[in-house]
Amino acid sequence: MLLFVVVVACIALLSHAFDASSSPGLNVRSFGAKGDGRTDDTAAFVKALAAAARSQKRLYVPAGVYPVRRLRLPDGVSLKGASSRTTWVRGGMTFGSRQHIFDLKIGDAGSSAVRNVAGATGTVFERCHFRGGGGAWPNEAVLAIGQKASCSNLLFKDCEVERNLGVEDSTFGRCYNNISVYAQASTVRDITFEGCHVGVSNGQGGHDTGSPRMGIECWVQNGSPGWQNITLRGCVFEATDGTCLDFADGSDATMAANGVLVEGCTLKGAGVLASAPWSNIIAVECPSGVVITGNTIYRSYQPVISMSHLHASGPGVVITGNTFDLVAANGVTPYGYDPFNLMGYDNVFTGNTVTCNYGSGIVDLNGAHNNTVTGNTFVVGAAYGHAAIREYNGSSGNTVTPNTVD
Repeated sequence: MLLFVVVVACIALLSHAFDASSSPGLNVRSFGAKGDGRTDDTAAFVKALAAAARSQKRLYVPAGVYPVRRLRLPDGVSLKGASSRTTWVRGGMTFGSRQHIFDLKIGDAGSSAVRNVAGATGTVFERCHFRGGGGAWPNEAVLAIGQKASCSNLLFKDCEVERNLGVEDSTFGRCYNNISVYAQASTVRDITFEGCHVGVSNGQGGHDTGSPRMGIECWVQNGSPGWQNITLRGCVFEATDGTCLDFADGSDATMAANGVLVEGCTLKGAGVLASAPWSNIIAVECPSGVVITGNTIYRSYQPVISMSHLHASGPGVVITGNTFDLVAANGVTPYGYDPFNLMGYDNVFTGNTVTCNYGSGIVDLNGAHNNTVTGNTFVVGAAYGHAAIREYNGSSGNTVTPNTVD
């Protein structure tokens, strides 16, 4: 966990450095941008960004709506709007390295709001509002990180991510996630989301919060170097149609992916559409070094935490100090699966409070070995009538006491 702290601290210092070094700035209106919501302002932005790169000055974007084709931000250029409520760059951005982009609304339907160039590093998005998704690859997700382009040391701080504007088909195979972190023939490492709100309304009416597929999907293509160190701290995820958080290693058992910290977040639900083939709050499939701590988590259609694609030697997942409210109405009707499916070796489930009124058990140790399930409080009510912990399918060596069952 020390590694996560060091990474976040370094990125925070980097963001302050951008603020100090990029003033006074240039104004995009001085290069012909109209911001009237009708004029294509792409050419004006290209000129302004080139001037900012030459002068090493920050580019200011006043209040307005600026329709643009996808912009490529030069390395080292910072971009500031009046606020994410009043300044809308209505088109996609492709970012690079050593950039600070803040106080902007970015993106529109049919395209990823932002994606990175190969080698992007040290870039910060702060107080931004992201809109988009629904296009063909690589424009499926609202935020598209990786996707055959390596990147590292990226921070998204106090940002909002709208519900993806795409509509999934019956197989849920279009990858219309709010956030995709894909290591496809690339290395993706040290990606931090801090204080972000994911799945906010896209203003379409009806079911316009959450995600048509996943809130965030971290995935490794077989043979890829993988992703390392994904941090979600103090974030809120609205209830998703499919899975809320998915952390997947490759199925070739290389254990290329590692390092997950989910800390102090609120996860409002998963499986709003019961037809979704994946509808867990957190799916661990199955990178190493996963820590889930201090979160408030609501119910899902399928198990709240599910593990699969296990490697022969583990890995262990640490789930500690969380509050699981699986009774409160959140728009999701659980199918009746037991909430926690812990498989594999050396998992730790301790110090959690679980309020639950469904399932034939709460924590399943399904072929699990040397797991620790202790110090938890299970609030089940007098009518529950089932054991809180179930061991089966050859489980062995697990420690399952003491716990409190109310």
